[in-house]
Amino acid sequence: LSFFLSPYHPLVYQKVKQDYGIVLDVEKEIIEFAISNNIKLKGSYSPHKVGVINKDFFDGLHLHKMSTKKILLD
Repeated sequence: LSFFLSPYHPLVYQKVKQDYGIVLDVEKEIIEFAISNNIKLKGSYSPHKVGVINKDFFDGLHLHKMSTKKILLD
């Protein structure tokens, strides 16, 4: 069992941080749950934490396949 948190596009992430902070609270809860239950976790809602940039997305929310693979294989 493992969890994958797909990052938001950098511009979308800024809006999430500004107006929808609960999303980041949920990410913290997921991380804590994964750690306490020994569940592997890949990714982050933050594009900066996983090293993706605008060109890694084909729209405002969805990563290109190769960018997703890069996160999963890291």
